[in-house]
Amino acid sequence: QFNLIVGDLFKAKDDYGQYGDLAQELITWLHSKTHILALLRELQMSTVGKTLAIIRAVLTRWLSHYLAYRRLLDVRPSLELLIAKHEAEIRSTGDARS
Repeated sequence: QFNLIVGDLFKAKDDYGQYGDLAQELITWLHSKTHILALLRELQMSTVGKTLAIIRAVLTRWLSHYLAYRRLLDVRPSLELLIAKHEAEIRSTGDARS
């Protein structure tokens, strides 16, 4: 029963549902850009001293959604620094959503 309730929450299109969709789009986009992920790993090693992987949520496991979104929040400072340093390179990936 609990999983059904959580599933309904993820389907809701309130602010949380919209942000969840945006987070999923970002995760999918990052996983499709191996060069960007490599730059992110290098940046994390040079600034934090360790790398944090971008986690992809599993559709039927609600906890994986939480962990994936939590990881995005953890990686956010590195992502922002990556954009500041490599904005032109990121935009030239050939994807309009970049």
